[in-house]
Amino acid sequence: MGTRRALLAALLELTAVSCSRPAPGFRAVELVHQMSGRQQRETITYGPDAMRVEGRDGVWILRYADRTVFILSPDEKSYRETSLEQFAAAQKEKFMQPDLPDLVGTVSGAGIQIERSGQKTQIAGVDATLTRVRSEAFEVELWLSDSIRLPGPRRPTFELLHALGGPLALPADLFDHLSGFPVRSIVRVKAGPFGEFKVARALVSIDRSAPPPDDFRVPEGFRRAG
Repeated sequence: MGTRRALLAALLELTAVSCSRPAPGFRAVELVHQMSGRQQRETITYGPDAMRVEGRDGVWILRYADRTVFILSPDEKSYRETSLEQFAAAQKEKFMQPDLPDLVGTVSGAGIQIERSGQKTQIAGVDATLTRVRSEAFEVELWLSDSIRLPGPRRPTFELLHALGGPLALPADLFDHLSGFPVRSIVRVKAGPFGEFKVARALVSIDRSAPPPDDFRVPEGFRRAG
């Protein structure tokens, strides 16, 4: 009887430890259709302590603990280091963000409507549900999945994605009010007599195996620039 109790206690302790551990992370590949008509693939690796975004224009690593962004230049084998706040400000100036000022300013107010339609589909093998976000100036079609959980903190994750998203990127404020992981988004902004501007991005594939720790480190031999 004592042996069974000890075994049960050990199993309960193991379960509690495993449930308290953060998810090991995953790697997502997304296809982005930009306003200019250009398409590009991005590989985004999510870990419990950091995230990494790799695209045509470079590599960025965000360390969550101190909100430090490492900007890697693989061709030059160099990197720069800045805070997430400074990086976001520089990107805002570069891309003239935010391009959705109504959304940024009035997410919790009467300026927009958030409609959880209940419509479901599968994107890259992942179950997702449609949410629409509307105002007089824009419309966002957002497919969210509850089966993908971020291993790290939600807010800084979406702050970096917004900073790197370019024109019409979805602001982090929006995801303070929505649960789930975005697997497809289409943003349309009315442009008067010019029609509309549109940016879309969608999940292409996901690898749920734990990313290697080196993915979130500056590679050996890279020199610090600036």
